[in-house]
Amino acid sequence: MTVLRNVATYVSDKIDVADISIEDYISTENMIPNKGGITPCQDAPSTHRVTRYQEGDILVSNIRPYFKKIWKADKSGGCSNDVLVFRAKGINPDYLYYALSQDAFFAHMMAGANGTKMPRGNKKLIPNFEIPDLDTAKQELIVSLLLPYDELIANCQKQITLLEEAAQRLYREWFVNLRFPGHETTPIGENGLPEGWRWRCLGEVTEINKETISDDYKGQFIDYIDLGSVKSGDIGTSSRCDLSRAPGRAKRIAHDGDVIWGMVRPNLKSYALIQHPSDSAVFSTGFAVLTPSLIPFSYLYEVVTQEVFVNYLVSVTNGAAYPAVKPVHFENAPILIPDASILSDYHSFCYPFFRMIENCKTQIVHLQEIRNSLLPRLISGQIDIDA
Repeated sequence: MTVLRNVATYVSDKIDVADISIEDYISTENMIPNKGGITPCQDAPSTHRVTRYQEGDILVSNIRPYFKKIWKADKSGGCSNDVLVFRAKGINPDYLYYALSQDAFFAHMMAGANGTKMPRGNKKLIPNFEIPDLDTAKQELIVSLLLPYDELIANCQKQITLLEEAAQRLYREWFVNLRFPGHETTPIGENGLPEGWRWRCLGEVTEINKETISDDYKGQFIDYIDLGSVKSGDIGTSSRCDLSRAPGRAKRIAHDGDVIWGMVRPNLKSYALIQHPSDSAVFSTGFAVLTPSLIPFSYLYEVVTQEVFVNYLVSVTNGAAYPAVKPVHFENAPILIPDASILSDYHSFCYPFFRMIENCKTQIVHLQEIRNSLLPRLISGQIDIDA
């Protein structure tokens, strides 16, 4: 065995924010929980200098390590001070990445963490994490056994991106550019909109926080999803716990076709479309749960994830330390409601996209489960790779 400090160094080099693009900036907010990698950054850093990372470095979020946010850089850029950057020395970088992807590493971070509400790993203790000292050939063999799973996961993620972009393009074409089927012959009404279209409040076409967990809930446990688990359409992880020990905020119930939207710091875009959730799924009261009543879920999801809607929520937040919105702000949000036949056509086009996205996400979960099961057994030698 060896320890992390012997095979990797902390990167402390700095770079001016002006010298990187926002696409190459990594913060804890745009790292996906449960070893999911990263999403595009939405907000530029407020500082002038950030930590420089390069291709092959391993980035780990040091805030709330139990979220298990880790990414092996495939490019160069900059990251916030709350993201640790490890650079391999004398070890296969991919092997180091897999060694640090073990649940045992994040447990090690939490064991020495400081703080309760916002625990941070202790940078002096983290390098004490033990890693099997394998020869180069065995490192490469372990990588060759695990890498195919990550490649399949990456392919599924690319498919998801393409499907999401297809739904977004259609939405913009029909409802922003107003080039919907039959637009050439559709009269414009006195309200300046195509005939049959009108502005309505979101609360008129959806139900907000329709259901909470029942007092006679029959299950012994729940799978709790909190705000930190959700980012820009992705639900990273859930926490299984006994109902009697569930957090006080574990109240909201969401069903297939509902949209959840984080009410704290809406600029972080903690939203997701819920598709066929398990009976044990329970969501934090920090979410507004939007249940479509007079519009299809495909249209609802696209409407409330547009930048104009995000900006509306940001504009009505209250509070400085934790800027937040209330359910009433969702109810009063103005949205454009097209003609019913156009909405129906749009849903017919987009419904398959969203179901294929769901299938891809299910495949990702299964691949992650297999990879995560193999990972510690390969690293520890429980699986004999010499056989």
